[in-house]
Amino acid sequence: MYATRANTFEKPEYARWKRNHSQEEFDERKNKIGNLTLLIPEEHSGIEEREGLDAKKKAYKNSGIETTKEICDYDEWNDETIDERSTHLAEQLTEYWSIK
Repeated sequence: MYATRANTFEKPEYARWKRNHSQEEFDERKNKIGNLTLLIPEEHSGIEEREGLDAKKKAYKNSGIETTKEICDYDEWNDETIDERSTHLAEQLTEYWSIK
């Protein structure tokens, strides 16, 4: 049996996303590869979603994972940056694993 989780879309820290997205659009964005990153548990436990991108960058810049560090290069986190990062990660994966 799966544990139930609170509806992320309803959390106050996502209010700006709620203004411009339906629940379905939000869920699609939230799960796009460009919106995801790898963190070891110690890095992840110190991050509060409601603190925003600047707070997350503090943890990301010290990560041992290069693709996580790269998030610090973004000034904003929005639809465009998620799409840009998704494309960038797909290109890296294709090059690394020689997928054509």
